[in-house]
Amino acid sequence: TLANGITIGGESRLDLTLSWAPEYDIYCRRVNDIVPYQAFQTSDGYIILAVGNDTQFERFCELAGRRELAADERFRKNSQRVKFRAALVPQVAALMREKTSSEWLEALNAGGIPCGPINDIAAVFDDPQVRSRGLQLELAHPLAGKVASVANPIRLSESAIDYECAPPQLGQDTDEVLRRILQLDETEIASLRSKQVIA
Repeated sequence: TLANGITIGGESRLDLTLSWAPEYDIYCRRVNDIVPYQAFQTSDGYIILAVGNDTQFERFCELAGRRELAADERFRKNSQRVKFRAALVPQVAALMREKTSSEWLEALNAGGIPCGPINDIAAVFDDPQVRSRGLQLELAHPLAGKVASVANPIRLSESAIDYECAPPQLGQDTDEVLRRILQLDETEIASLRSKQVIA
């Protein structure tokens, strides 16, 4: 599920992307020793196509209406598809752009061909399950006002999580950490600051 993906993806990376960073360029990723096994653009988004063996490639070609690709000596075996990747991948890419992501996903899943959607951040947080679980929240930030953030996807029956504010600014809690954890006094902290060990 996307909720699990949020956990695996790392809340801090999702926080960064959701609030501050441009969309990651994940669409060029591929597996080098299996072809086609990479992200492809559809008419309305991106999906990952993971054709893992020769039988799946034949089924893909049939689903795509291009049986002749599976019969082509350059593409019949995966080892050949790897060798002739530059000739095959543009043809597959052109086919993938002919249908929507949902059309491809439905057909590929029905054909037993591994695939999956590639969701951008907006699609992840628009997912009904993600919305239902309240995994996106807004937190007060002293400089930016309200910032979008990712809630912890783990829910405990008797221990609710309080989200009081956005993560601290750089150095905001330095003195408190030095006092509480390292048990430094004000003179020691001032000495570190004068030596530019801390800001």
